[in-house]
Amino acid sequence: MNNILALLFGVLVFAGIILIYYSQLQKLGSGRDKTDIMTETLDMTPDIERRIPVSTIIPVLDSSKSSLANPGLTLQWRMYLNAPGGDQRWTSTYARDKPIISIGNSPIISYNHKYNILKIELDYGSKSPFYSHRPTVEIPHVPLQKWNIWAIVFDSNEIKVFINGIQIVNKHLPMPVNIDTADILIGQEGNNVSGKLSNIKLYRTALHSKKLR
Repeated sequence: MNNILALLFGVLVFAGIILIYYSQLQKLGSGRDKTDIMTETLDMTPDIERRIPVSTIIPVLDSSKSSLANPGLTLQWRMYLNAPGGDQRWTSTYARDKPIISIGNSPIISYNHKYNILKIELDYGSKSPFYSHRPTVEIPHVPLQKWNIWAIVFDSNEIKVFINGIQIVNKHLPMPVNIDTADILIGQEGNNVSGKLSNIKLYRTALHSKKLR
């Protein structure tokens, strides 16, 4: 009799735990969902500026906040960048960082033709007098004149960058970064990045490297 009571008690405790954490488990499951932001190929001409609402993609944990601290996120896209051909073909903006994909104020992914550098500008989840509030990850020697699959994994204060499934950056920042919940902006009006974008995808989790190969 005592064994049966103990078994029933254990079943009740287990059922209670499942009920309590069911919503959290659901959120974890949905965090693995993929959202195709853009599937067609887009020429990055100076008049391209496409805005996509992100509120239905990144869940807002607190409506009083405009960004999420450490949600875990993966951004993946295909990109073809032309060789710039020298500054004689450009105006004074040749040396300026030109946004390619941005989610509000963090992250902002931009490209600099003059120095052939891809930059990822971020914002910390909390402010500190000891660190810059806008950390930047730079990828030099960007491969040009061919299609490449890029992926950036945001996981707390760790940033990983992959090109064609090969990890090229694993940067550990001193504090967790924010992922903004403002709209996704593809391109920017007045930009003159020479290239194409395609297959932009957003995963609401920090994907493991094996998933990006």
